[in-house]
Amino acid sequence: MKDNQFSPKKRNHFLDFTKAFAIILVVFGHCIQFGSGENYFKEGLFFDNIIFKYIYSFHMPLFMLISGYFFAYGINKEAKDIFINKFKSLIVPILTWAILPLVIFIAAKCLKNEFSIISTIKHYISYSLHSLWFLWAVFWCSLIVIIINKIFKDKTLIYVLIFAVSFLIPDGYNLQLYKFMFPYFIIGYFYKKYNCQEKLSKIYNSNYFICTSGAIFFILLYYFERESYIYVSKHTILNKDIINQLSIDLYRYFIGFIGSIFTLSLLIKIYNIIKKQIIFKENNFILTIGKNTMGIYIISNFINKYILYRVTSFITYPNFFIIGIESVLVILISILIIKFIQRYKILNKFLLGAKG
Repeated sequence: MKDNQFSPKKRNHFLDFTKAFAIILVVFGHCIQFGSGENYFKEGLFFDNIIFKYIYSFHMPLFMLISGYFFAYGINKEAKDIFINKFKSLIVPILTWAILPLVIFIAAKCLKNEFSIISTIKHYISYSLHSLWFLWAVFWCSLIVIIINKIFKDKTLIYVLIFAVSFLIPDGYNLQLYKFMFPYFIIGYFYKKYNCQEKLSKIYNSNYFICTSGAIFFILLYYFERESYIYVSKHTILNKDIINQLSIDLYRYFIGFIGSIFTLSLLIKIYNIIKKQIIFKENNFILTIGKNTMGIYIISNFINKYILYRVTSFITYPNFFIIGIESVLVILISILIIKFIQRYKILNKFLLGAKG
C-alpha cells in the first residue's frame, strides 16, 4: 500500500471507499439495534445476532486505526494548534448537537411544570459527555499523543505503560470505550510515522495473507459472546476476576485488530477490481458516503434513537431485508441533512466541525 494511497493532501478514493464500507456497517449495526422492535432492543437480544457480532467485533477499531493514521500527518505542528483544531472539529460538534436533546428535555420538564436550571445544566453536561463517544475517544487519544510526542518524544515505553495502567483505571463516563480504542489509535499513528506501508504492502496485498487473516478472524468470531462486547464486560480489572477479565480484554483487542487488517486487505483487492470497471468521480455516491462519515455517524445516531426506534417499535424480530431498507433510508436522510448543513458556513462549522 503506497503512502499516497492514504495521503490527505490528495483526496484518495480508496480511503473514502474504506470509510464508506465502515460507516455502512455502523449504520446497519445500529439499525439492527434500534430498528428491530422495542422488545428486541430492551431485552438486548441484538447482542446475540450473528451479523451484529461480526460488525461490532472490529468496525470501531478499524475507524480508530484510520483516525490514528491521519493524526500522524499533523503531529509536527505546534501542540496548541493541534489541540485547538481537534477541539473545533470534534468537541464543538458534540456540544452543539447536544442542544437538540436539551430542547426536548426542557420542553418535557416545562409541560410537567418541573423545569429547573440546575437539572437542565446537569442534563446537558451528562448528555454531552455520554453521546457520540467515538468523537470523544479520538479527541482524548489525540490529546495523549500530543503530550507524549511533545514531552517524551514518542517513547514507545510511555505508550506501553499507559496501556498497562489503563486496566487499573475504573470504568464509567465511557472511559472503558476510550481505553479500548487507545491502542488502535496508536497503531495507526505509528503505522504512518514509521512508514510501515512501504515495508508491509507486499505482505497484506497477498492472497495468502487475506485468506490466513480471514480464517483467523472467523475462527475468533465463532467464540464471540455477550461478554466480548466492551459495553457488557467493560475494561478494568478492578474488583473483578483478573484472569477472566484480562482474557476477555485481550481477546477483544486481538479480534478487533485481525478483523481490521483482514477487512483492509480485502477492500484493497475489491477496490483494485472495481476501479478498473467504474470511474470514481467526485459525485460518486459511495465516495460521498466516505467523505461524510462523521456527519453520518452523528445524524444517524439521532435518527435511530428518536425516530427509527419509535417507528419500528411494533416489530417482533429483526428482518434483514427491512433492516437493509432502514439503513439505506438512514444514510440517504443523513446525506441530505449534511448537504443542507454544508450550504451554510456557520452550521457547517458548529455541526460538522468544518474548518474556516
